[in-house]
Amino acid sequence: AALSIDSRSLKRSLNKAQALGLIESRRVGAKEMFRFTHDRIQQATRSLVKNKTLQREILATTGSLLLELGERNKKETWITTTGTRLLLMNSNLSSLKLAELSLYAAKLSGDKVAFEDAAWFSDKGIGMLGDGCWSDSTYDLCLELHNISAESHVCATHLKTAKKRARTIQRFAKKAQDMFRGYNVLMDTLLTEKKFKEVINEANGGLHALGFGPAKPGKFHAFRTIINALTLLKGRTAQGLTDLRPMEDKADVKQAMHLVVNLGFAAWGIGDNLGLVQTAFKPLALTLDHGIGPLSAYAFNAYGGVLMHQGKLEDGYDFAELCLQTLDRDDVKHERACLARVSALMGAIHFKKSLHEVVEEFRVAEQLGASSGEFFHASVALPAITTAGCMGLTTLTRLEM
Repeated sequence: AALSIDSRSLKRSLNKAQALGLIESRRVGAKEMFRFTHDRIQQATRSLVKNKTLQREILATTGSLLLELGERNKKETWITTTGTRLLLMNSNLSSLKLAELSLYAAKLSGDKVAFEDAAWFSDKGIGMLGDGCWSDSTYDLCLELHNISAESHVCATHLKTAKKRARTIQRFAKKAQDMFRGYNVLMDTLLTEKKFKEVINEANGGLHALGFGPAKPGKFHAFRTIINALTLLKGRTAQGLTDLRPMEDKADVKQAMHLVVNLGFAAWGIGDNLGLVQTAFKPLALTLDHGIGPLSAYAFNAYGGVLMHQGKLEDGYDFAELCLQTLDRDDVKHERACLARVSALMGAIHFKKSLHEVVEEFRVAEQLGASSGEFFHASVALPAITTAGCMGLTTLTRLEM
């Protein structure tokens, strides 16, 4: 209707194009849909329209029609993303509307692990908002676009751009909670680049901003961390912690644990003993105080490493088992489950598990790792967390001396 073409004429034209092999049809339920068989054919079709203004109108109309089709065919996300791409390049819609469409397309692309596309759409959305991106009227939209852009670029290994987005979020975020996702991207990027000192500084700065420690922790803070964790533990064994309540919606606590785990990877990378003390004891204290959350498995595993280093092998094994049990709880959904599962085996492999059981655990870990895309963390998690527990106790001994 928008192009003054009746449906019968359109159907006849489509059938002719299909007979010539220019387009192909496919059934989606009771509906028949068409697409070009090759990008070159699409380019050639566009070249037939000499009037640039008319060409843009046709492409924009096509984009709008594709968005309508996408709404009726949610599983066929390519329809929506293709329509959005056409509109972004040809439509006269408002910048705000195009930014909102970009955000939706970026989320769809990210869900399909199409990180290059997700990065492209989110960057386009940021560009549409322009210099006033961080104003009050568009703040939430701008923040979400920057978060998705940062996360997509790091997944697509565009580390420089990912860091740029994360730093921008740090600069303009109105409150600490708004920095969480940007902070996490920054941590992952710096870890990938093996800039461990920067990771430690950023993690400590984030913990300080959240109220979970000083910006530059020293020996005194390390002692307080250990004493606090052991006081909350009250001598309980691993079996005594199985009925801990699930962590409620406490975003600050969850983010603090995330920062500590990243700090632990970096501390292990450069042998920072004070950082390893935090990794071994702070997540345990947070879990005991606030309940079991997604990262509590790390806490149990690291403390199990401490016990094993003390020679309490059975108790250490029990905490390694508690780590695995935590990952299987229905109320704990964790995208890095494979990492804690693998690191827990460091304690268990030499004591009670048979070779067959270990192989099965690693197979599960591999599947979880592949689905989560946490490739860097998977490569270092095996020795890092248990080492953190063991070195944490070594550091404690040195501090006492």
